Amino acid sequence: MKLLSFLLGILLIVGTSCSQNQEVNAIFKDCTILADTKILSEAAKSNTCIYLEVYRYQSEIYTLCECCFCDKASMAINCEGEPLCDFSENCLVDFYREADYLFSVTSE
Repeated sequence: MKLLSFLLGILLIVGTSCSQNQEVNAIFKDCTILADTKILSEAAKSNTCIYLEVYRYQSEIYTLCECCFCDKASMAINCEGEPLCDFSENCLVDFYREADYLFSVTSE
């Protein structure tokens, strides 16, 4: 019985990771901004100064540029390169509250 529970647990983990990989692959395929980038691990992110954070917001993919020395506000950009809104509209308040962080990428 323990063996059956163990095998079912492993099957569940493998099935979940496969579906997550398919979703990530679809994001890279459908989002031209992410071309020629690779996923940045959380450990590597702490040592990288410029990278993109990838979010899902209102069923669309957006990126935010993170830059440790740029000293500027970043706007959420969709996969077509269009900004979420004008900075004067305060749309980023809702974006940060409601968007789901997916992963970070780098072109290096």
